Amino acid sequence: MPIRVLFCILVTFLCISAQSPCTVQNLSGTFAMSNEGLLFQTPEGATKPQAVPMAQIGMAYIDLEGKVTGWITMNAGGKIEELEIGEGTATVSLNCTGTMTLKLKDKASGTILPNDVIAFFAVDSREPLMIHSTTTQGPVGPVVDNADWTRVLKEDGLQETCAASRLAGVFIAEARPTLYVTLPDSSVTSLPASWIFLGNAGQVVSTVPMPQNVMSETSLEVGPGCSGTFKFKMKDPLTGIEVPGQGIEKFVVVSNGDRMIVKAVYVQGVSGRPAGLETWIRVAYPPLPAPSEIEP
Repeated sequence: MPIRVLFCILVTFLCISAQSPCTVQNLSGTFAMSNEGLLFQTPEGATKPQAVPMAQIGMAYIDLEGKVTGWITMNAGGKIEELEIGEGTATVSLNCTGTMTLKLKDKASGTILPNDVIAFFAVDSREPLMIHSTTTQGPVGPVVDNADWTRVLKEDGLQETCAASRLAGVFIAEARPTLYVTLPDSSVTSLPASWIFLGNAGQVVSTVPMPQNVMSETSLEVGPGCSGTFKFKMKDPLTGIEVPGQGIEKFVVVSNGDRMIVKAVYVQGVSGRPAGLETWIRVAYPPLPAPSEIEP
């Protein structure tokens, strides 16, 4: 190979490396996170670990030095933990791979979880910048998962005010969770479940495959960083009888714009405790008219 060609290849490589978009500084910003997988734990009295379905949402801010702060809501086997990222660091190489180490603290008790969370990640530097990660060490046991971190702001937006009107529109929502149900003898069983619904934020028109019940008395509370809480009740549309209990979901907005995407986890189910991610996709704006406003 001629020396001049070799020199040009070398210079090109060095220039690409020097201009790599994957530096801690270029990684900084506010991220919305969603995660789904399996958590392995050994129940009290058992000798072997058991896999339970796990889903998480959260928000994190990575500063210019790679320090990570934020929060995570985790649903593992239908049980909820509200976690704070007490200490965290992110390092990234020029080849756009890196490692994130997070020390998690239980918000309710202040207890620090036994292990640091260590995740290996790869960066997609196109806008919006995304981090795709897998956990190599879990906080309370082994984890098999994949997480997506989407940068929603290039600055610290954990306290950003977000109006509920930003979520107005028609959404399709779908989920395939594991549903934990308490039987009459107080034992708990788990069942695979799935559902999909179409409706306005705050007013669901129909639910499938549960035609017997539709959502009612829905409310949407939006907090800092466009995260929030969705509450709803269910009723039989034929009899008008309301199903006991209330569903509560926590959510984060992972993609803005007309085709908004929202990720949510259940904090509380109407019938049983769902464990899994729910995805909302905005398909139309403005909202659909109420059924009473539609001409026959």
